[in-house]
Amino acid sequence: MKSKKIIGTIVGIVAISGVVTSTGIALLNNKEKVELQVYRKSPELKPLVTTFKARSQALDAQKTYLGTFQPNREINLLSETSGKVIFVGVERGQAIGQGQLIARLDSDLIQAQMIAAKAAYEKAIDDVKRYENAVANEAMPKMNLDNAKLGLKSAESQLKMLEKQLTLTNITSPFSGVVTLKMFDLGSVLAPGTPLIQLTDISRLKLVVNIPEKEVNNLKLGQVLLVKTEIYPELTLEGKIQSIAAKGDAAHNFETEILISNPSKTPLRAGMYGTAFVRNIKNEGLLIPRVALIGSAKNPQVYIVKNDTAHLVNVSIGATFGEMLEIKSGVQQGDEVVTVGQINLKNNTAVKMVSSDEIHTLTFKK
Repeated sequence: MKSKKIIGTIVGIVAISGVVTSTGIALLNNKEKVELQVYRKSPELKPLVTTFKARSQALDAQKTYLGTFQPNREINLLSETSGKVIFVGVERGQAIGQGQLIARLDSDLIQAQMIAAKAAYEKAIDDVKRYENAVANEAMPKMNLDNAKLGLKSAESQLKMLEKQLTLTNITSPFSGVVTLKMFDLGSVLAPGTPLIQLTDISRLKLVVNIPEKEVNNLKLGQVLLVKTEIYPELTLEGKIQSIAAKGDAAHNFETEILISNPSKTPLRAGMYGTAFVRNIKNEGLLIPRVALIGSAKNPQVYIVKNDTAHLVNVSIGATFGEMLEIKSGVQQGDEVVTVGQINLKNNTAVKMVSSDEIHTLTFKK
């Protein structure tokens, strides 16, 4: 009985071994078939790339600078004398002309003082004439005439001071503009230095923009620039550079003022935005297509093909001109820069340069 069990066990083991062996053989055969179907890149097959030859050319850049319009002139008009306001000639927001009466102060006391001053002045004139005749006839010492002349000058001075004070009681506009603030009213008692109005001249405006230090030397006083606004997008104005700051701010920007005439049909207001266009900034620059660029914004790179080998290099980017980039460093004039096929490349990869049409044809055939 035991011998039958042993024989059965041996037969079972042999049977299982046969199954395992046949299964292993089948798996090995399948693996070989799979490996035969896997695509392996031939070490002799070079990636296809198209290139662009970096070239230097004259750049015609148009820079834009956003700024704010400011008044050409703006002052706080102050009272130069004391007195009570008896007439108010302006209101806030009113446009006024040069010489227009803004306020009149009570001048009765000054006029009374002028009556006495005129009488003193006329008497001093008569005294000088009388003393001159007396001195000529040797009827009076010359010292009396000298004293009379001093009295005449004193009376004349007093009269002129009162005339000036009387003039100051009529407060007028020094130039045309708009009353943007009014700080007095009828019956106000003014003292010298009391603010009356804020007068703003917007017949001409200054567009104030900040120019970076690397571009400020491209500008000069009197240079004509084009100016546009968002409120009148169809309107193009011409402005002249009036001033360029001699000192930059903490961000190395230089405040620049561009003076324009405010059009009467499409008036602008101080505080509005404007854009200045700086044209005809020409210099030589090395250009490559934007599609050649790989890497990040902080670490831009391109592939350059030399002796049928692609080399990865770091570059420094300058200005952008449509689909072209200005390269400051990393690429030399005449270098073949890869524009198509970078995805298949690593540094020092052997490549084959073809035209873009050839790459398209080969890709289509695949």
